[in-house]
Amino acid sequence: MPEALPVNTIPTRIPALMAGVMLGLLLAALDGTIVSTVMPTIGHQLNGMDLYVWPFTVYLLASTLAIVIFGKLSDIFGRKPVFITGILIFLVGSIGSGISPDMITLILFRTIQGIGGGILMTVSFIMVAELFPIWQRGKYMGILASVYGIASIIGPALGGIITETVGWQWVFFLNLPLGMISLIMIKAWFPDLPPVAHSRPIDYAGIITFTSAMIPLFLALSLAGSFYSWTSYEIIGMLIAALILSGIFIRTQLGASEPIIAIRMFKNRVYSITMTMAFLSNALFYVAIIYLPLFMQDVLKTGASTAGLVITPMVLSMILAAVITGQMISRTRRYRNLALSGFVLIGISTAIFALLKPDTSFEVIVVGSILLGYGSGIMHPLLSIAAQNAFTQKEIGVITSSLQFSRNMGATIITPLLGVIMYGALETSKGSIDITTVSPDVLTHAIALVFGVCLILVVIAFSATWLLEDVRLAPRTAIEQDGPSLKEMSS
Repeated sequence: MPEALPVNTIPTRIPALMAGVMLGLLLAALDGTIVSTVMPTIGHQLNGMDLYVWPFTVYLLASTLAIVIFGKLSDIFGRKPVFITGILIFLVGSIGSGISPDMITLILFRTIQGIGGGILMTVSFIMVAELFPIWQRGKYMGILASVYGIASIIGPALGGIITETVGWQWVFFLNLPLGMISLIMIKAWFPDLPPVAHSRPIDYAGIITFTSAMIPLFLALSLAGSFYSWTSYEIIGMLIAALILSGIFIRTQLGASEPIIAIRMFKNRVYSITMTMAFLSNALFYVAIIYLPLFMQDVLKTGASTAGLVITPMVLSMILAAVITGQMISRTRRYRNLALSGFVLIGISTAIFALLKPDTSFEVIVVGSILLGYGSGIMHPLLSIAAQNAFTQKEIGVITSSLQFSRNMGATIITPLLGVIMYGALETSKGSIDITTVSPDVLTHAIALVFGVCLILVVIAFSATWLLEDVRLAPRTAIEQDGPSLKEMSS
């Protein structure tokens, strides 16, 4: 039985609780945007430009593995201790990254950072889901999701300022005060809730086979098109290995008593649909993040700062949509129509980008980016609420981590495949895959073709969303033992 929260402390606890969780999530979210800005400087200073892609690759791989594994472990050991562990692991990785004398050492500590970042990315949402009743959860998840938008806005500028003033090492050292503040706030204010699963066995076979399957998959997707061609023996071999190991992993999950990814959950229509929606919506968002700046700089010949002006309104509208959607779900206790409207907006924006021409105006692109950002922002709190509402409280850890895993995999798998389509169009039209050698007309055609293919993904996502039942969220508390206190907290 967890210690009940005194009613007279509740009004002040919600801001402190949310601030502590958001600050922890900010560590992971900010790391991706801020490090991408300073990596060229780091690569040159550490004489490791030949390994430039690896600090990103190992971080993404480690965080994706941690999302699934530690989401499940938080069921067994409790959210609070696992979250605190994530902060400590992330800080160890940050310190090591900051003092790295060479690129190999940096890659090692970025792997450690990725483990901590994955824990923070998934357990933060699980913590909020555990504290608040399902019908009010969207409000707080929308606020939590806005952290990603904030990190996208301030990260690049902050990284540049830090690097130019005190040195790139402080990009990593900055995490220390932020992490310690979050740790203190979580330790002091977050209630000591019991694990939802007592004495459940850890699925070691699932962890090992899952890790074994993901490593060759991520390596293949990261190295294809740059270090090796997609048709090379190395890439094909890694993809075959990933496929075989994934089959072994699925087999272990079907026979496990406590699987880290419950394959049986896919029998639930809501679960299957929300995982599909998460996969596709995040992929569509990242396609725009990658290809719109390319169009701005290499077709319209704008500078990098002007290209950023296309992404900024997209991110701002995403933050706004996440917050508003959370509030609307809390008031109406329904989500299906919101989901459909989100994909309608994403579809309109994708159609705009599929019709790009060399003379397309900056204003049209900004309108499309705002629509895409708003539609994507709707999905962040909505998908979590829909999936969690379909299962019991004891399965929140697996559900939330699976959802975050689907988002990661959507961006990881779809974006390089669409890159193949774009470069294929450039090869066919120009006989070259060097973007700097092709004309604006040819490049515009290739980028528009990418978004044309994305329209097919939008149709699939919209069709899947249409199959969701328009259920009304039940006004029940998330944790029965602390029902009265937590009801009061969420009001």
